[in-house]
Amino acid sequence: MRPVEVADTEVERPWRGSGVLRRILQEEQPDLVHVMHPMRFPHVFIEAGAAAIPAVAHVPDFFYACARITMVRADGSLCDSPEDGERCVATCGIASGRERLAWGRLALAEARAVICPCRATIERHRRIGFDVGRWHHIPWGVDYALYPERLGPPPPGPLRVGFLGTLLEHKGARVVVDAVRARPGLEVELRLYGESFHERDYERALRQATGGDPRIVFAGTYGHADLRAILAGLDAVVVPSLWHENVPTTALNAVAAGVPLLVSDVEGLVELIDDYRCGLVFRRGDPEDLAALLERLRRDPMILREIRSGALSPPGVDEEARRLEALYEDIRPK
Repeated sequence: MRPVEVADTEVERPWRGSGVLRRILQEEQPDLVHVMHPMRFPHVFIEAGAAAIPAVAHVPDFFYACARITMVRADGSLCDSPEDGERCVATCGIASGRERLAWGRLALAEARAVICPCRATIERHRRIGFDVGRWHHIPWGVDYALYPERLGPPPPGPLRVGFLGTLLEHKGARVVVDAVRARPGLEVELRLYGESFHERDYERALRQATGGDPRIVFAGTYGHADLRAILAGLDAVVVPSLWHENVPTTALNAVAAGVPLLVSDVEGLVELIDDYRCGLVFRRGDPEDLAALLERLRRDPMILREIRSGALSPPGVDEEARRLEALYEDIRPK
């Protein structure tokens, strides 16, 4: 069986024309098309349908339901529902909000199967009117080649906390910066890994918010191969997301490596804690609540040690691949 994976990357930007996709499908003659993300070519569903090729859709975020992808409104509030697109128009100023949401619902309803790594994300789509009857929960797999064994805690010293991800507003890096700043006498070190891409103003404001605090370090970008070395130096990874989240892969890598998580109480992250018994939760967008948690962990290091010893392991990439292959076999034309 030969599926063609369709992903949204910078390289594929010039492929917007449906004629190019049509030619690829004609030349490759795949058994099915797996759409990882349709951001710049939503017509992939039309082309697959016209060629009578079944489509599988991955839903790693809220793109099909939200033009902003994050379901965070233009005013910064969390969106519980687009209300059939009415809120998209009224609150976020997206004139085509109704039509776009209708397209998202139809595209996924007509897909032969929909895959989502997060149960909370499936449930949220169901609550806002998506047909989830053919949706499958298949968690992201972790590359255990990086973690042949679990990492032990770093040497004694300050509480070392890492933020790994993009320095974008909805990811909540400002929350953890403000939490550290709220406890000037706390022996803690915050390492921020990642970059801001197009949101340079946010990164500048974030750097200014540190006030030159030497306990806060901007550690720069990192690659997948760097994760083990980064995680080995951390007592915990903090995921202070302000949006609903969808089980971030950096957090899964931390769990696989044996490093505890400190996460905001949004559905996708609470699911991660519940599934793998891998960390602690603080109130979304509340630096004071996080600061109190950091203070508690510094006073009692056994809390994190117990989490390390009791955490469960997420599935590996081989398990994810097996489940995808089984799904492909079920839906491909016989």
